[in-house]
Amino acid sequence: MIRKSSSRGSSTLVTGHSHPATKGEDPHGSSSSHGAAVVVHLLSPRLTAIISPIDAKIALDFASQGSDVIKYCRDGRRKHVRSFWLDAKARTLKWQSPKKDPARSQVALEDVVRLVPGMDSDFLKTKPDPELSLELVCVKRKLRLTFASEEEFLQWASALAHVLQRVVANRRLQHESYNDFIGKQWNLCDRDGAGSVGFEDLLKLMQRLNISADRRHAYRLLQHFDTDGTQSLHYEQFVEMLNSLLILSDLDEYFHSYKDPAKGVVTEEGYRRFLVDVQQTAEEDIDTELKGMRSLQEPFIKDGGLNAIGFSKLLSSYHNSLFHPAKRKVYQSMDRPLNEYWIASSHNTYLEGDQVVGKSSVSQYVEVLGRGCRCVELDCWDGPSGEPVIYHGHTMTSRIKFSDVVQACKDFAFQRSPYPVILSLEMHCSPMQKARVGQILNELIGEQMLRLPPDGMSDAKLPTPNECRHRFIVKGKVPPQRGQAEMEEGNEADILMEETERALEADCEAALQPNENLSAKGSQEDVDDLSSPIVSYTASQPETNAPESSVSLVPSGDNASRSAVTNGTGGPLRSPTFIEKLTRSRSKVMPPEDELQMYYDCIFITGRKVKWKLHLPRNDCDIVSVNETKMSKWIKKRPLELVTFHRKYLSRVYPSITRWTSSNFNPTPCWLAGCQMVALNYQMGGLPTILNEGRFAENGGAAGGYVLKPALLRDPSPVVDMFDPSLPPPRVRTDDPPPVTLTVKILSAHQLPKPYLQHRGEAVSPYVTLWVDGPPADCRVFRTPHVDDNGFNPTWAEQVFTFDVHFPAITMVAFEVRDHDRIRSEFLAAGAMPVSCIRPGLRWVPLWNYRFQENPWCGLLVLCQLRYKFSEGRE
Repeated sequence: MIRKSSSRGSSTLVTGHSHPATKGEDPHGSSSSHGAAVVVHLLSPRLTAIISPIDAKIALDFASQGSDVIKYCRDGRRKHVRSFWLDAKARTLKWQSPKKDPARSQVALEDVVRLVPGMDSDFLKTKPDPELSLELVCVKRKLRLTFASEEEFLQWASALAHVLQRVVANRRLQHESYNDFIGKQWNLCDRDGAGSVGFEDLLKLMQRLNISADRRHAYRLLQHFDTDGTQSLHYEQFVEMLNSLLILSDLDEYFHSYKDPAKGVVTEEGYRRFLVDVQQTAEEDIDTELKGMRSLQEPFIKDGGLNAIGFSKLLSSYHNSLFHPAKRKVYQSMDRPLNEYWIASSHNTYLEGDQVVGKSSVSQYVEVLGRGCRCVELDCWDGPSGEPVIYHGHTMTSRIKFSDVVQACKDFAFQRSPYPVILSLEMHCSPMQKARVGQILNELIGEQMLRLPPDGMSDAKLPTPNECRHRFIVKGKVPPQRGQAEMEEGNEADILMEETERALEADCEAALQPNENLSAKGSQEDVDDLSSPIVSYTASQPETNAPESSVSLVPSGDNASRSAVTNGTGGPLRSPTFIEKLTRSRSKVMPPEDELQMYYDCIFITGRKVKWKLHLPRNDCDIVSVNETKMSKWIKKRPLELVTFHRKYLSRVYPSITRWTSSNFNPTPCWLAGCQMVALNYQMGGLPTILNEGRFAENGGAAGGYVLKPALLRDPSPVVDMFDPSLPPPRVRTDDPPPVTLTVKILSAHQLPKPYLQHRGEAVSPYVTLWVDGPPADCRVFRTPHVDDNGFNPTWAEQVFTFDVHFPAITMVAFEVRDHDRIRSEFLAAGAMPVSCIRPGLRWVPLWNYRFQENPWCGLLVLCQLRYKFSEGRE
């Protein structure tokens, strides 16, 4: 039984010496001009509705007093009762642990990605009292809590949501991200709440910030800023010390060149000259650039100008990004049909890991939708009790309910982006459960689904993103008689396999019933649960023109060496006659025709195979789905025909089935051929995912998900038809940016994380790889040397790379930072963008961590020059 803790009073709260509240903010942070709208991507509509009647100030007082809460361990099996309290000033959730260091018994709320009620959590919904539980999804972990009563749950949920609202509001104010960073570091150092930071705390801070320093250097740093001789630093001294570390040394020359000699600061006039001389800012854009300077306040502004820390802060912020800020917004037309866009697409969206034994979770849909993905995949299979499930068929991946996934999509699909979400259904269900899929779709998102006109698909036209804002588009297969659509490419063998496997499993179960490990009568749940079949089978894919009877079934596991599968009486189960018999003997249990039709009526984009007949007419709402291997062959053999095809019709490309670890393929050749949906495994890192993140950072980023393809891939004019993605590109006049010679000088990196965001371990030895990826004529790879033991501010003064880019709107530039190691280099951070989004000057490249989340103050400082070339040959 959990009880309300009465031992924690205000004197126990570790807030008295935390960093001061922002000017104009009360201790609870309740004065916010931003309102609840800024936190919508952190809360589901269900949780927002639950806590809406709760008074936030009362909830904050309650949470600051603390209470005893059940906390689940990271392994998910053990749980303990711990005393929790909320430090609202430090924006930190803390708890008492008898064994752990206090610094490890807390979560900074700026690291919280999402707050999930227990009923929506894959984990907590299987535990007692999910309606009294909360899950905090953080950057590196998940914190799962269960409260003693409904009242405690409501108070805690409201308090956490309110502080998270303040965190998000501060992220939108550039100057306050600095205060959050300082406050977080102070809170981690001042673990006991004494109001001072000693020598050992300073050592841990330097380790956490990736600064390679021995005890002697740390001691000299302490002595320099300890002006009162206490052998410790109070808050103001701590801030002064961090300021000295955060000033970018690469900017000293520029700061001294443009500062006012009398005041020692860069005035607005001095910064205007800097924008013209160094940043090559056009006259009409100068006022916009000056807004970044005017938005800064103390401690960055002194005597009406930027001091050294302010100058560093401004040039390492969003305002100075190498990626043009105007192109991060939705700036392209959203009134073109869907086939004219690249669409952010996910493959096996439900998986957290590999596609053999990986875990499936509903939270993965929330994760990718929050990153701007607009096409998610749902692999539908028969589940227990007549409820369809989602998992990777014929593997040991776990299962989740189809209805839970659709509910999550409904709750989170449009919290970041208003543009349509495509639900790509890979259907393996029996007719009964297929009808159930249709019922679920109609019950949960029926009013939001885009539907075909009554006359059918022959008259349907692809909508524009603006025409179907906040709408779902269902993609799936339909019977051949509907609109004369053929079965989607590659699925004939799949369907034969599904039917044969059902019959094989039933036959094997009957034949092996005497086995002592099998019960004479299996429950319906055992029959429906295919995650632990008696024998597991894989299918060898036939050639394109091979007859259906050529599909072979080979048992996996211990039976893999057998040349044939027997039915328990010695007869083979693999003969063409037997397979034909199984194909004819489909389940006799059929739903009413209107219920099955309800499912087909949900489908708007219909799968239809294409083979090599790219020139044949199709319905506008048809789509062809092919794997990377087949698309790669098409690109090599018929690139021009593919570009022409994609100017009118849709395609979706997905990874090969042989990628058991859920690795990804390079999406660029497919984008180059005009493919709209290049589906990647979002849960995996690597260069393909980096390029994908950079591609869809344009035109809204997470608030978009649709990028208008360049005119070369959309315009059917004869001049543009010269474009062949497999050859050096011709110079043709279109609306696209002209060719450019790009010179990039990598100066330094700042505040790089350790691998997988670890706090412990040695300082990293980083190096930067510059990837240029596009048409073959544009592809380049450059690399800096590594810098030993410095992840805080490594420099590369002489690293200059120059290269030509023929199609800036297509070609991508990616910066990948890794830790040098003789055996294996570890990923640290990365950033990417289209060349057409790059602007010249001394710029900042914000970097993502391995979870593809931007880290404040983490980035590269680069000097970039652009020389445009035009078709007449002049520059």
